[in-house]
Amino acid sequence: MTYEMDAGLWEPQKYGLKGVIWAASVGQDTCLQAVTGGGKSRVAAELFRWASSHGKRCCYYINRKLLIGQTIAEFQNKHLDFGVRAAEYEDYYDYKAPIQICSAPTELARVYRNQKRNDRPLWPKFECDIVVIDEAHIQRAATMQEIVDDHRSRGAVAIGMTATPIGVSHMYDNLIVSGTMEDYRKCCSIVPTEVYSFGLPDLRKVKRNSSGEFVLGERDRRNYTQSIVGNVLESWRKQNPDARPTMLFAPGKQESEWFTTQFTRAGVNWCHIDATSAIVDGIKSKLTLPLWREIQERYNDGDIKGISSRFKLREGVSLPKTYCGILATPIGSFASYVQIIGRILRYSQETPEHTVINDHGGCYLRHGDPNDTPNWRELWSMSHNQASTKHEKAIKDGDIPEPIRCPNCGRERNAGYTCLSCGHKAQRGTRHVIQEGGVLRKVTGNIIQVKKKRPYREWESMFWQWRNAGSKRTMKQLRAVYQKKHGHLPSEAPIQPKYAQDWDTKICHISMRDLDFKN
Repeated sequence: MTYEMDAGLWEPQKYGLKGVIWAASVGQDTCLQAVTGGGKSRVAAELFRWASSHGKRCCYYINRKLLIGQTIAEFQNKHLDFGVRAAEYEDYYDYKAPIQICSAPTELARVYRNQKRNDRPLWPKFECDIVVIDEAHIQRAATMQEIVDDHRSRGAVAIGMTATPIGVSHMYDNLIVSGTMEDYRKCCSIVPTEVYSFGLPDLRKVKRNSSGEFVLGERDRRNYTQSIVGNVLESWRKQNPDARPTMLFAPGKQESEWFTTQFTRAGVNWCHIDATSAIVDGIKSKLTLPLWREIQERYNDGDIKGISSRFKLREGVSLPKTYCGILATPIGSFASYVQIIGRILRYSQETPEHTVINDHGGCYLRHGDPNDTPNWRELWSMSHNQASTKHEKAIKDGDIPEPIRCPNCGRERNAGYTCLSCGHKAQRGTRHVIQEGGVLRKVTGNIIQVKKKRPYREWESMFWQWRNAGSKRTMKQLRAVYQKKHGHLPSEAPIQPKYAQDWDTKICHISMRDLDFKN
């Protein structure tokens, strides 16, 4: 059986596919990065076609029941020989099939824990050559690690796929970035978005968790939501006058339900969803798979104008007709920001040119322009917290300028004198900061204070470290170490000997009176 790559693949998909095929061939565990909406499942299907042509057996771990159903349909269209190892899909179980679609919780229970309930059968381990982990940034817990390590111990290679390869470098040897944002825009996978800001919560006293997300207490959520809420409906009507499909991301379940009530009272058909419940047509009920499908159909048909949620919409949801996204909450995690924005960037015939984001949480300022390509190779080795503070730190350090918010229409831009939307000319932006008590404060110019750079800070640090440690080395030796590291002499640095002969004096012996501390 020979394999020929599908000619209909986009160029970034082809590049990514070639990379994972090479990795699988040489036995290298690899993570593939592709934008949300970049067709990772299609790349996976092509990888399995290649594997089948070479007599290789594969497992495909998917973390959501709905996505398992979608994958089954896609694999059937591709005429792949597969079985399913997941609860509620018993009819598709086929141990002999060379490709297995798997659910990690089901696999853990029936294979690794031998937990037999309701007369369900226990399964033997599936011997495979390639393990593909969908949404690898989610499937990185100890349970998934246990399963993958077991597959590896039996000779399998692991391929992870994700839009946000942060916090997973411990599971893979290599990262393949399939393409830039521009690459995917060229093949009409995603579209540009315009970001308008309408508030900036003051989060200086709010802590982050290990994923970089803000830990908002009840008081913070109440204060910020009360200040945000007045702008949400008004700004939505202004930026989306035709009431095109909208996703709203709220700071909590109660706030999501509250937003739904406010839009409904204003005559806009809105709904709320969370992990277990939904509010549709003003009625709260249990969220079942048929109800969720009904909500999506009515959303795509334009009957339901918007959907509010806290977490449910953030990942694994494909609604390409979405035109507007409302960030009604501060998003601390960079990975979450990218995943949320990915719901709104998807291309459709209804959004061929661009989409719109109404930012009420200061997310653009905190994480940057969603149209830009992140430096995934740098982020790959960072923790979630480091990645989440990277952009703001770069502004503080003076490495990049703070973005400008148009005082006239609220459109964000990285630089420039003229607003890209309304043509208003201004070199300094204006923002409304939501204070801790919910009071708004108008600020013109920079919000993030740039640190004053001290070009010879390391020279000073080295001097005091050596002196306090009682180092017997001389000032001349200190200068030589600094020159070797930086490629130049610290000629203008503070803490220099006043007299030439003191360069040969040991640092621990030189008198403070004989040093010049002027910069």
